[in-house]
Amino acid sequence: LNTFIERPLIRTRLLFWLGAGNFGVSGWLYYGVDIWRGPPHRTRTVIKRIDNTAKTDWDPANYVWLPRHDIFANGDGYFLYPGPEGPLPSVRLHNICDGLEDVELLRMLPEDKARNLVRQLVRSSTDFTKNPALMESTRRSAAEAVTAMLAG
Repeated sequence: LNTFIERPLIRTRLLFWLGAGNFGVSGWLYYGVDIWRGPPHRTRTVIKRIDNTAKTDWDPANYVWLPRHDIFANGDGYFLYPGPEGPLPSVRLHNICDGLEDVELLRMLPEDKARNLVRQLVRSSTDFTKNPALMESTRRSAAEAVTAMLAG
């Protein structure tokens, strides 16, 4: 489970499910969200759209660790990008927010119910589902359980 660009988004979101099933976990500390270091041959500028499309001129490669070349994980250290009017959030940042909302939902349930739902999706950092439909149906089950609980 990690937050790198090349990894499926479900892996990022399940980081938070793993934490939600571990009631001793009370937060998530990440070392940086805006570490954009451009390629050595070019100055980093703000993101610009190409021909008014969704395509941009942004190089997604991560040069944070230069001059080392044995560490390379695109997206490591940045969830925000420099936009023309200020920081732009990445899809990964929106996904992290969704994961935090999932944690809030699961924490509304009794611990045993929350743990059972979490285990349907993630059991450890190496044992987890890759099925987004299963994650969505499990999340709906959690929401239905909370709704029933609140209805009394």
